[in-house]
Amino acid sequence: MLATALMEKLCCRCREVQQLADFYRDSRMEDGRRSKCKTCFKQYAARRYQRKLKDPVWVERERERKRLNMRRWRVNNPEKARLRGKLWWERNPEKARAGNRAWSQRNPHKAAAHSKLNAATARGDIVRPSDCSRCGVEPVPRNIQGHHPDYNKPLDVEWICRSCHGEEHRKEIPKAAITAALLKMEGAA
Repeated sequence: MLATALMEKLCCRCREVQQLADFYRDSRMEDGRRSKCKTCFKQYAARRYQRKLKDPVWVERERERKRLNMRRWRVNNPEKARLRGKLWWERNPEKARAGNRAWSQRNPHKAAAHSKLNAATARGDIVRPSDCSRCGVEPVPRNIQGHHPDYNKPLDVEWICRSCHGEEHRKEIPKAAITAALLKMEGAA
């Protein structure tokens, strides 16, 4: 009888006696379990989330927190991030093309520079080199990309490999800045 009583608990919400396994763990509680059963806690959490969605400040802060967490994950896991992105592009070609169109509309000067460079390369006016000007590695030719330090000079590019190009653009958002922003948000929460 005593062993059975230790394996059961009364839910403070639905007032039903349930198995201890039906309660989430919580080291702050005397018995190591939450006071609401899992079913009641899920309902409570869903209601709380719906209430918070009505608060625009919370929504924006949560959106930014998720963006920063994802950015930090991408910085710390570049190979997984690259693979994840590649798989997404393969599974969602229509969305990918729509995203490219939207980017071109938001960045017309960059899109024009890319277009002019591609046309000059196709005509043979500019020859794409076979090796990276930074690391010297000779990857597959399609992986050599033209980096525009200045989009106002569309044909003045640095030919670098995809890896070096990614590093160049990631310099704009250093790890320390991401970490600092996350810590600041956690302090404001």
